[in-house]
Amino acid sequence: MALKNIARTGILLALVVSVALFAVSSPVHAQSPQVTAEVDRTAPTLYDTVTLTVTVTGENNIGAPDFPTLSGLQITGRKITSQQTFRNGRVAAEFKFIVEMQPRHTGTIEIGPVSVPIGGDTYETDPITLNVTQGVPPAQTSPLPTQPFRPANSFLRPQGQTNQGDPSFQADVEDGAYFIESEVDNYSPYLGEQITYTSKFYSADPYFIRPIHSAPDFVGFWNPDRPDRREYPETIEGNGYRVVESSEILFPTIAGNINIEPSTVGVPGGMLSSSFTEYASPPIELQVRPLPSNEPPSFTGAVGQYEIEASLDSNDLAFGDSLTLTVEISGQGNFDTLPDPVWQDVPGWRAFENDSFHRTSVQDGTISGSKTFERVLIPDSPGDFDLPPIEYSYFDPEQEEYVTISSNAFSIKVAPDPNAVAAPDLSGAVDGSVEVADIRHIKPAPGGIGSPSNPTHLEPLVWGLGMLPVVALAVLIVWRWASARRQALLIANAPIRARREALSRLTKLDPSASGADAATAALHGYLSVVLTQSSSAMQLPELKLQLQERGASAETLQRLDALIHGLDQMRFAPPDMADVSNSSKAVADVVHRIEREVRT
Repeated sequence: MALKNIARTGILLALVVSVALFAVSSPVHAQSPQVTAEVDRTAPTLYDTVTLTVTVTGENNIGAPDFPTLSGLQITGRKITSQQTFRNGRVAAEFKFIVEMQPRHTGTIEIGPVSVPIGGDTYETDPITLNVTQGVPPAQTSPLPTQPFRPANSFLRPQGQTNQGDPSFQADVEDGAYFIESEVDNYSPYLGEQITYTSKFYSADPYFIRPIHSAPDFVGFWNPDRPDRREYPETIEGNGYRVVESSEILFPTIAGNINIEPSTVGVPGGMLSSSFTEYASPPIELQVRPLPSNEPPSFTGAVGQYEIEASLDSNDLAFGDSLTLTVEISGQGNFDTLPDPVWQDVPGWRAFENDSFHRTSVQDGTISGSKTFERVLIPDSPGDFDLPPIEYSYFDPEQEEYVTISSNAFSIKVAPDPNAVAAPDLSGAVDGSVEVADIRHIKPAPGGIGSPSNPTHLEPLVWGLGMLPVVALAVLIVWRWASARRQALLIANAPIRARREALSRLTKLDPSASGADAATAALHGYLSVVLTQSSSAMQLPELKLQLQERGASAETLQRLDALIHGLDQMRFAPPDMADVSNSSKAVADVVHRIEREVRT
């Protein structure tokens, strides 16, 4: 009995030590997963935009959230942000899934729970209730022109506005004038209808230097960020100009009066100089029309012109197998926010949705493409079934009416499972009985029951097998600790490696204007590591703000501003005027200053 108590005590102590070690080593993550959902307003009007934010903290092994059917709401935009930091030996992660929506009717609208898969488990948010009121539409203004005309949308020189028919126009041209104009191809589009915004910068300067163009923020529009820029000569009133044209595709997300802020163009004052003269176009005002209120039940917010096609991977299957229903919507419109079809419940079938994907291209200034949706269907029983057509409704802004399209129907045959065990045939029994084999009897007891010479729990093999889970647990603990340590070192040393790589690239620059591209790539490669996101895709003000929030000084930001402007000028300067050596030193100086000041 004493040996048995000692053995039990030893095993208990080993388990306690293992649990303690696991508790010390397991907090690699900052906290247990937390999933929350919130909206920026719970009492919107029909003219407001509601922003739904789903936040996941404490984990980085997460799947895509499963949003419920947003009945009564039209999705106007989606965005994902993430942030991961390593502090005090722990990795802290935060993901935000942002959906912008606009109410389609008044009354109570419920946003159901959002499901988020995390590490094999599923977390759900609480439902959210919106109370939508009619509200007051934006104030109406004077009717907008159906076609823009150049003088009203042109700025000639920074001093003010000038029509091309004015006498001063010719005088400014002789002085080497600049002017910028902007326009849209439709001043009264429907909600969600594609429009094209175009700005043109004219330069009569014979020593033309490509300007730096800054597009508006396009608040109230979905912008696929596919700018089209080109240059060409043009003659106006007998004067030659070099024209830099930039076009952006937009989709209005808010009904009512919307202003597009001015486009600005900065003209460099000289080679490697940080001075600029800025020219701005006047703002543009649009009257965005809401969609008609007689939408069909299958309408979920699509605007454009579309076609539908559906297919099955098989029409014959065995019970227990599954099939995949693929629905493709193709045509012209905003495929980034194109909503799902209204899926109908099919009796006798279970359905599971896969992630959708889309492909787009720009043809003749119009976004065309397709979006594919997939559903996995599993039958509940064998038999013959008919799947009804899939309906999809959209609003056609050209016809100014709702259109409903539908796919073909499908006939499916589900055969019985060939591996199923058949039930016994009782049809031949007269009284309902059937002869079956008797059950096997229990083995009779032996003549005597004895005890082994050595207790089983004292055998060395039993001890070894008992300690095997403890040893495996200890190995797992050490492996997890080492993995977390390696990850921490990689995160901590990423800025240092980025600085070394940037400085190494600077020593290999080509002493010509093409070296400016390499210097720019080296600078943005370092900044992208420091900011944990692509810095080349940021506007300069946003880039400076991000660095300022991380501790960059005003002098460092000023040097970065001058450096980026100087590199932009050098990229288009003649080879004999490109001072790559000084630019390389300037990049190295900015990199060293950011490394000293910025918190990573």
